[in-house]
This record gives sequence, structure tokens and C-alpha cells, in this order.
Amino acid sequence: MRPVSIALVLMLVASSRANTQMLPVQSPESPARSGHFDLSGPMTREKFARYVAAFNAGDLRFVEFYKPDIEFDKGPIEGKLVGQAAIANWYRSIWQDVDETITPLSAALDIDGKVMLVELRTQLEATRDNVKRPTAILNRGDRDVIDGTIGYGIEDGLIASIRGASKAVTITRADGTVEKL
Repeated sequence: MRPVSIALVLMLVASSRANTQMLPVQSPESPARSGHFDLSGPMTREKFARYVAAFNAGDLRFVEFYKPDIEFDKGPIEGKLVGQAAIANWYRSIWQDVDETITPLSAALDIDGKVMLVELRTQLEATRDNVKRPTAILNRGDRDVIDGTIGYGIEDGLIASIRGASKAVTITRADGTVEKL
């Protein structure tokens, strides 16, 4: 397994569209909580949309879209998570303090189906006071919106690695005050 590097992300973003398959992303409903996801075949727009739907529903089964030994590089402050269970546990903890929604704005999959780049907006809304995030301390009703590019390494149709780069962070306080970081 090879983690996706920021240099690779930037190189792929700059590459010609002839080497990418553009994937407009729309999120369908997550399957019933008792069901299983269809994970067969390569990564496709539809499969990625099912992943996003499960994630946004707070369905921790979203980790089924990952290889068992996935590496999620959260950067120098938060470090690296390895394995489906570590990622599920991390999100279980985070989701106790925030409501999180991810919105893919655009996606491109390389021609070999091994790297997918997604322009992603992540919105976190604090559900209690004094929530410590890498960018700020949030209080109930505060929103942290992060725009960035996420590189997903793909193996056997599953996500094998995740690495991202933020380009804009906006905190909107419950009182309407806006802070751009």
C-alpha cells in the first residue's frame, strides 16, 4: 500500500483531463443499517456516492469502503490513523462533539483507477461548548468549514489511503461572526 503524497495530489490536479475520468458526485441514500454495501468492482462515481452517503448519515459502516489496513494521514497535528477500526473509533469520538457533513464538489479518477482526487467541503457544527479542533475552539452552534483537496489511493476498488490539503478554513460563530483562517 502506498500513501498518496501531497506532491502527487498537486501533480495529478495539474495533469491533463485526458488522463482523468471526471466523476460528478451526488449522494444517494445509505442502505438500511442492517444491510451491507455492494463493494464489488472498481471505484466508481456511484460507489463513492454510497461512501459519502454512509459517512454523512453517521453510519460507521462507511469504513467498509476501506481496505482493512488503510492509512489515513491527518497531517502533523493529528497524525496518522491505520486500519478500519482506528478510523471508525476516531470518528465515533469526533461525532460526539460535532455534526459533520462532507460535500464533494468535484472528483477525478486517474485512468488506471489507482488515485482519486476530490475537491471536498467539510462542515463541522459543534453540538456542545468547548470543542477543541486543530483550527479553533468551537462552542455550540459554531461551524468550521474546511475546503480542500483529498487524495484517495485506491486498491481493488477500495480506499487504501487518504491524504488531504486544506486551502480555506472558515469559522462561523453562532452569533454570526466569521473568521477566515
